[in-house]
Amino acid sequence: HQSIKYFLLYSWTHFWFNAAASIALAIIFYLFLKTLKKYKERFFEDGEVESGFLCALIVGWPDFVIFLPAVFISVVFISIVKRLFLKEAYTTLGLPFLLATAVSLAAGWRLIEAMGLGVLKI
Repeated sequence: HQSIKYFLLYSWTHFWFNAAASIALAIIFYLFLKTLKKYKERFFEDGEVESGFLCALIVGWPDFVIFLPAVFISVVFISIVKRLFLKEAYTTLGLPFLLATAVSLAAGWRLIEAMGLGVLKI
């Protein structure tokens, strides 16, 4: 009886928690994006809400901790570039999602360690 509890707890924390957290965070992020789209349609082109959901699902936990601020930083950076060089007033979230995903996948673990957030890795 005790060994079954140990096995279940061990398998949950070492194998299933990251997957469950990744799916839960991606769903919460998707719901946030859907709400944001209702409020400000101009932030999104067709399919970008789903793209954001997919990107959040791809980066997973704990890289989502890097992905989310990277999206905001990417929006600011891309907005500045578009304003200065292309004279465009608005930036949708599609390209920032992709850029943040690339940053999270390429350097997520190093950034998490550098910020002292290594405890988030289960």
